[in-house]
Amino acid sequence: ALVRRYLVKVPRLQGDRIEKIDASIVLGLILIVALSMLGQNSAGIAKSNYLESEYAFRPVSNFVSTIFYSTPEQAEILFNEPFNSFGIENTNNNINTYEKITGSLPNQEDRFRVIFERSASGIALVNLDGYLKVTNSAVQKMLGYSADELSNMVFTDFTHPDDVNKNWLLQQELVTGKRDHYKMEKRCFRKNGEMFWGSVNVSAIRNDDGIVHSIIGVLEDITERKSIENELEKSTAQFKAIFNSISDAAVFVGTNRHINMINPAVSRQFGYSYEDLQGKSAEVLYANVEDYQILGHSRFNVDANFNSKLFEMTYRRKDGTHFIGESQGTKVEDEHGNVIGFIGIIRDISERKKTEERLRLSQKIFEDTAKAILVT
Repeated sequence: ALVRRYLVKVPRLQGDRIEKIDASIVLGLILIVALSMLGQNSAGIAKSNYLESEYAFRPVSNFVSTIFYSTPEQAEILFNEPFNSFGIENTNNNINTYEKITGSLPNQEDRFRVIFERSASGIALVNLDGYLKVTNSAVQKMLGYSADELSNMVFTDFTHPDDVNKNWLLQQELVTGKRDHYKMEKRCFRKNGEMFWGSVNVSAIRNDDGIVHSIIGVLEDITERKSIENELEKSTAQFKAIFNSISDAAVFVGTNRHINMINPAVSRQFGYSYEDLQGKSAEVLYANVEDYQILGHSRFNVDANFNSKLFEMTYRRKDGTHFIGESQGTKVEDEHGNVIGFIGIIRDISERKKTEERLRLSQKIFEDTAKAILVT
């Protein structure tokens, strides 16, 4: 029969610790441990959005020994030696029991428990009232509470007040079966009062009737990431403030010369709104397509040499009228020196050009008049 296999890598033990594993992998793996810890005697069913399969298993003597059906196909669980991966195979075989597991079953459960306990990600088994009935050491260390203390706490007890309502609503949707899982970022408090940012990835565990009977959650400390994001937001805000304060028209384009950003002066000078230009080729701003192409070779391309010299160019407004602009362009590079785009600054010098032309005409008239006086 056609076999479709999903393989989930589980890291080997590294001395007295275990390598960090992805939250989605933890959820897929710990679903088995969770039912074992609950010690259910009846068959349990768990829907895994991560393994793309609905499968069922039955704890026997507090450890998993049977994987007996899948929807729509049958499922078996395989433990491969050395114990560094497990997979789910969907087949069209009849319902059966797969107990061909290397080593003693209690030893396999012990290995699951070691993974649960030594994971760098915080893992908690939560009942329907929100109490953290089983937690691993990572959660305990992250929050600063003992396992006993956490077992008497609801997850909202360490959640920032501003995030409680959203978190509780998502949790209730999970409990009532409106959703199978959710993920959110929230502020949490440690026992010592220190606040940190956490990412929670939560999934429901259902019985054979499809009723949610417990919840498994993975908590990760993302404070450092949020700090970097905040610094990036500040830098972006500063850049926008400077960019928008430029009195001349300023256009930021990607390496493909499609417009990513404009300042307010562009709207005043060209008559376009940001919505008009977003994602459009900068060619729309040029009166002559040949000028656009020439500049693409000489200035606005990643291999062009830097040239800070001002140049004059004829541009086209939204209404179709033309104006002469004094322009300057430069590359924009990231922290590694890679070109990520270009900034062009355009000053409308139409009035200056008219003044220069009037001056030129006046000088010519003066010179012609002087010559006529001399002749007479």
